[in-house]
Amino acid sequence: MTKSRAWIAMVVVGSALSTARAVDPPSTLNYQGVLRDAADKPQAGIYAMVFRFFDAASGGAEILVDTHSGGNAISVINGVFNVALGSGSVADG
Repeated sequence: MTKSRAWIAMVVVGSALSTARAVDPPSTLNYQGVLRDAADKPQAGIYAMVFRFFDAASGGAEILVDTHSGGNAISVINGVFNVALGSGSVADG
């Protein structure tokens, strides 16, 4: 490789690296679920829900609680609900 080609390659790689930067994670995460009763019948209405996050699948420590109640309760239609996790009343676990 000639010196000029090597120089061009270094400039291109340097330019690509200088534009790469860290991006902040989103403040909310969309979650869709299904709510059914004990007889497996889909529910409908407005429900208060609490989402708890743990640092392990089993036996872990609770790290975050996201509560959706009152004016921030969740609408359920034919059993299906959609919620932006992180948009409720969020507290450390």
